[in-house]
Amino acid sequence: MKNILNERNTWHPFALRKCVKIVTILLSLLLLPTSINSETVTTGNILTNSTFGTGTTYSTNGWTVSEGTHGHNYMSSGGGNDIGGSVAAEENTIISQTVSLADDTNMITEEIQGGWSSTLSSDLWFWNAYENTVTLKQTITGSDGSTSTNQRVIVDTGCGSNNCGQFTNYSDTYIQGTNTQTDFDIKVDVSNTNNRSGHWGADIDDVELNVSYTKYEPITEEIQEIFDDINEIDFEYEDVYFDEPIIEDDFFWEEFGSFF
Repeated sequence: MKNILNERNTWHPFALRKCVKIVTILLSLLLLPTSINSETVTTGNILTNSTFGTGTTYSTNGWTVSEGTHGHNYMSSGGGNDIGGSVAAEENTIISQTVSLADDTNMITEEIQGGWSSTLSSDLWFWNAYENTVTLKQTITGSDGSTSTNQRVIVDTGCGSNNCGQFTNYSDTYIQGTNTQTDFDIKVDVSNTNNRSGHWGADIDDVELNVSYTKYEPITEEIQEIFDDINEIDFEYEDVYFDEPIIEDDFFWEEFGSFF
C-alpha cells in the first residue's frame, strides 16, 4: 500500500502538491464562462412565402389552402402589411405548411435532442363587426412517429363596422425538452371559423415560425487543455517510508523518590 501520510497522519508535501493541482484544474473547469456551452440560437423564420406573395401579387406558393379561400393583393388599409398579399379568410378557412428541423434549419442531431422551442406567429386583421375565431396550431411529429400539439385560440368580436381596426400580431410558443429523436416535423395551421358565408373572416398575413435552441459545442480547445493537464498528473506515488521511533536500550526512568 502506498504511504502518502507521515507518522502524524498528515499529508506528505509531495502528495499535497498534487492534490492542490488537481483541485485547481477542476475549479478552472467549473469557472469557465457558461456561454461556452449555453449559446442560444434563433433560426429566424423558416416558413416559405410567409407574406403570401411579393410586390402587389397574392400567392399561396408553399401553402395548402382550404378550397374556396381567396386572398387580397397588396392593401394599404388596416395598418396594411406592405409586401405581398394576405389571406381573405372565410367561414372555414385553413392554411397549412410543414417544415422539418433537420432539413429547414441548421440544427444538428445533438441540438435537436438537447431541446428547443418553436414560436408560431401571424398578423391578423379582424376588420368587421362580426365574431371570428382564429386558431394558431403546431403539430409536432418526432422521427419515431410520436405526435404532440400546441395551439392558441383567438376569439375576436370585431371592430364595430367595416374596414375598421388594423393588423395585430399574435404568437404562441411550443417547448420541447431533451429527447432521443433525430428529427421533428412541424405542421403549422392557421384556421378561421365564423357563422357567416363568404369573406367575413380575418385577413391573415405574415405567418412565421421561429425556432430557438442551444448551440451544441463539442469539447473546445480551452476545455481540452484542462483535461490534458489532468491526464498529465502522475497519480502514482513513490513509497514514502518513515523511520520507526528509536528507543534506546539503556533508556530508563530515574527515580526521584516518592511524593508521598
